[in-house]
Amino acid sequence: MDNQNLDELNTQVSDVADNTVPLFEDVAETIPKNALDYMSNLKRDCHTNLDPDNLVFAVGVEVFSARVKQGSELVTMPILKMLTADKETQVPIYVFAPEAGSNYRNLPNYIDHKVKVAVSSLRKINNQYIAEGSIRQAEYVIGKKLFDTFTKDPEKFKSEERFGTITQVIDTDAFGCVFFEYEGMQLGMLARNYYYQTWTTPLSTVAQIGYKIPFKIEDIQVTTYEEQEGVKRDIANHFPVPKGTMYKIMTTRLPFLPSPDTIVINLLKKNAEFKANIVGCHPVQGIFVEIAPGWVIKGFLNSRSPFKPSSEDAKQHTAVVVRLMKLDQATKTGKCLILRFPHGVAKTIDPHNH
Repeated sequence: MDNQNLDELNTQVSDVADNTVPLFEDVAETIPKNALDYMSNLKRDCHTNLDPDNLVFAVGVEVFSARVKQGSELVTMPILKMLTADKETQVPIYVFAPEAGSNYRNLPNYIDHKVKVAVSSLRKINNQYIAEGSIRQAEYVIGKKLFDTFTKDPEKFKSEERFGTITQVIDTDAFGCVFFEYEGMQLGMLARNYYYQTWTTPLSTVAQIGYKIPFKIEDIQVTTYEEQEGVKRDIANHFPVPKGTMYKIMTTRLPFLPSPDTIVINLLKKNAEFKANIVGCHPVQGIFVEIAPGWVIKGFLNSRSPFKPSSEDAKQHTAVVVRLMKLDQATKTGKCLILRFPHGVAKTIDPHNH
């Protein structure tokens, strides 16, 4: 996932109207007459009672830029078009970037994904109406309900098992994160909370779109969009941003995974032989082997081994069979004996034949 390309889809707000960009009213679809009462009821109910039941599921279908009236001025901004998820009464709902909630910078992430939306306004155009929606308000409503439950009994709340469905996986050298749908909103989970990270297993191999995952909510914090560093930068750069109260929900999947520490200790107790991977090979410091997530220890070759691993083995994470000799739980270091290379060592390039 290339975040830079996604960000380029977000158009900077401009005080000068760009005539090459259409007016929102000229391109927006109106509410079908047979759905007007339905949408009016959603708008009224959400305004009078902030409850998740008064939100509507909608699916993103496209992102475009248009000129929107703000007071006496026209500004250009990205807009997400959504359709209500009920196939019998599919109605277009338009979400402006400032109303797109926590994912406002990456509106395309909502395309072909279903989340809950608040019907915030019905804009009248020539005796017809255009539905404007707010993911930000929906996130607030759902987040507030979770927060109220959390504050009543935090320990019980944090212990509960929940399930979400992955909608996006970001896996780069600098950053890893999983987004998933839960109760009509998109939540995020850092890679380090999704799985015990290893040198040999990228996030994208253990997290894929569509996976249903168990998770727990570790904490919920009440803050504002304006306090977030990313929002501050966007305000300084004149991007359209959401404002107001937001709920930061911290999630984890680790309680549902076996502990690497327990696995390693049991291997030592059993004097077991098992597969590991070379992750470092230095002419002076020696060979380093990853035996489990977070555990990188020194590897020693069997004196009868005909193999001579190289730096290429560290790059390719060559598989080895090892037996543990010594472990330090506090530092997650130790020593192991390299018994076999089940697939041999990595091939090195012969400079004379290259």
